[in-house]
Amino acid sequence: MLTIRCGDVMAIRNELAVYVSDQVGAVPMLKNTEFVLTPVDDDEQLDKKLAVTAILEYLESMGERRHFDVVAAGDIIFIKSLGGHVIERESRPNQGMYACPHCGFLTQYETEHNTHMKIHYL
Repeated sequence: MLTIRCGDVMAIRNELAVYVSDQVGAVPMLKNTEFVLTPVDDDEQLDKKLAVTAILEYLESMGERRHFDVVAAGDIIFIKSLGGHVIERESRPNQGMYACPHCGFLTQYETEHNTHMKIHYL
């Protein structure tokens, strides 16, 4: 299990959780100012270096890499702002994320979530 503390990048936390979990092959769980990645199989270990690389790639794709540092300490990865830089985004209505309680599938669309939930009850 890896915890990614992203208090300095809260505006992109949801998208970052989805991207990093896809790259690492883990199930994301959102919390207040962080997200947690858990392996799909309990016997697996998550690759911390791969998670750090995925975070840096995502920041680079946004043109924000030079404003942030990513540091791993134990099973916690910190995303720290350099010089107090803040990522701001235009707020979108209903910016919530919907997570499947059965498998961790994550989407921002309620209808997609509801359709996905039906597969667990076939």
